[in-house]
Amino acid sequence: MYPRERTRLWAALFALWFACCLASAALAQETTKTSTPSSPRDVPAGAAIVPGSDSDPAAHIEVGMMAPDFELDGSAGKPVRLSSLRGDWVALVFNDRMTPLLKLTKIDSDMQRMGVKLVAVCREKTRYVRTQAHRENLTFLVLTDVSGQVGALYGLRGSRGANLSPGFVVLDSNGRVKLVRSGEPLSADRVWQLTHDVMTNL
Repeated sequence: MYPRERTRLWAALFALWFACCLASAALAQETTKTSTPSSPRDVPAGAAIVPGSDSDPAAHIEVGMMAPDFELDGSAGKPVRLSSLRGDWVALVFNDRMTPLLKLTKIDSDMQRMGVKLVAVCREKTRYVRTQAHRENLTFLVLTDVSGQVGALYGLRGSRGANLSPGFVVLDSNGRVKLVRSGEPLSADRVWQLTHDVMTNL
């Protein structure tokens, strides 16, 4: 093969390679534009769905703000979204384990008479929570924050992997925060008293 013909051959091969690279890049860009993002429903059972949040461990909530929304599995047998409870006052009680939350049974009927839905949140697995709720005949919701995302969103986890700190949050019927207590385990009677005080001092 003559040098001139060899040069032409290499030039043609290079042009072909370059065209393939351009086509591949264009195809990848088009796929990115048309791909459909995964649905929140694809999150494994027991995982938190926290719209618009990266679950910053430094997050915190304050009286007067709208409570961060979330959706968790739990004792109800289906996912429960916090915002779906609006229309009623809500008392959120957080604890790492489920057992201490069972004491809330003694005040649930009194909370209902005040127009308050009692909702407990722990890091136990969903199957365990459902089994215990059935065994104890619980009448209030127990939700499972297995991943710890919701605890982080509410400022109840200091760092990734840390236990869920005790916390207590009262929301009005519009989902606005009316009371926050964190890092302090409360007795059932204290939960009732604090909720009562908030509602009677409006």
